[in-house]
Amino acid sequence: MQDHTAITVLARRIEAVEPLAPEPTTTVAMYYAVMMHQFPLHTPYLAIEEEINRVWRIPEMMTNEKYLIVDSTGVGSPVVENLQYLWHLPAQSILITTGDSARETGDGVYNVSKSNLVTALIDIVQRKRLKIVDGVEGAETFFNQLDVFGYYVNQESKTLSYEAQKQKIHDDVVISTALAAWYAERVRPWVFEREVADRREEEYDPLHWKG
Repeated sequence: MQDHTAITVLARRIEAVEPLAPEPTTTVAMYYAVMMHQFPLHTPYLAIEEEINRVWRIPEMMTNEKYLIVDSTGVGSPVVENLQYLWHLPAQSILITTGDSARETGDGVYNVSKSNLVTALIDIVQRKRLKIVDGVEGAETFFNQLDVFGYYVNQESKTLSYEAQKQKIHDDVVISTALAAWYAERVRPWVFEREVADRREEEYDPLHWKG
């Protein structure tokens, strides 16, 4: 089964949360999916690169902190190189692996298991920290893929794997979103000490996205 390519744009906002009394008000990083796009099969890589470049440079993306995360598994590695050297974009390469580990290889590439990626996504979903902005074209595709996304245990290796459980159901939008969630939560997490530096990020309103 051939795979689609998908683009997800997550906008992070720092928001106040009213906890149960008597705890004080706290702040958390909320994620707004402002774009979820699944390309048709057989879309030329050049067209995909052009769209990534377009999205990266639109006015709503001109924030003080943004990251471009690309799955370099399989044929994704040449795309990463094109984005870096032809389009001059700071593409961060992530190689999706088996098992349950996540590590930086030292050459600017992260080897991350699918279970780590999906766990990061499920964490923000279950904590109600992921919201889909109204009108996002790929929202239905995302929820359909998430509904059939499950896990199974390989009895030989005893490792946990996450896959779309129904045949002919792709997981591209889910994985695209999981890549963004994992990097934001595990590599570039928001912490209280960065509150002043991230003030523009707080003020950004994803509801005004017009990408």
